[in-house]
Amino acid sequence: MPHGKRTREVNLTQVKKQTKDQKKDLVEQIKSIINDYSDIYVVYYNNESSKALQTLRETVQESKFSFASNNALQLALGKTAETSLAPRTHLLSKIIQRKCALMFTNLKAEDVKQQLEAATQTAYVQGGQIATQTIVIEQGHLNKDLYAGTLEPELRRLGMPTKLDNEVILVTENYTICEEGKQLNGAQASLLRHFGYQLAEFKIEPVCAWLKADQDILLLKDELAELLD
Repeated sequence: MPHGKRTREVNLTQVKKQTKDQKKDLVEQIKSIINDYSDIYVVYYNNESSKALQTLRETVQESKFSFASNNALQLALGKTAETSLAPRTHLLSKIIQRKCALMFTNLKAEDVKQQLEAATQTAYVQGGQIATQTIVIEQGHLNKDLYAGTLEPELRRLGMPTKLDNEVILVTENYTICEEGKQLNGAQASLLRHFGYQLAEFKIEPVCAWLKADQDILLLKDELAELLD
């Protein structure tokens, strides 16, 4: 088993539209990884950002992540027993849904869980998510060192009652950006970002694994069992 490897990320992140040749190249990259690692995990994640992925790379050892499109991941693993990358890896393709990635690793199962949990961090929300707390911006001048006057038109466009007062942004009345338990729209999510409120959480969790030693599938979330039927 290789030692001393730090996490490496395959350059497969969120490719928008791929030609057939590009997709073939991505699949071949993924296929080439399997020889260097003992196990393959399907991991689900949300609220990702470049900062969160950087933390992931710095936190998780002896692993490589592939953030390709779900279809590319499935093609690499194989969608049937006949096209399976290795015996039974095609079963992982059935678990590939929503936002997910492949984690190739030499870590033990308990270390995978522990290190992925350690990569959890706060994140900015997106439109459509539910606010976890009520955020109110009080009437008054904003700190000019944090909020330049040039930001005022943007805040006003997003719905805040603001104006410039001697080149300092003035909030003319108390303004509730969001209320706990209510769904956020895009403007609210943008305002929360401007004011530095991170109400979401970047979380990545292992849900299923292919273990090279016995070429078997280890299901880590019981509610996904029906996908393997």
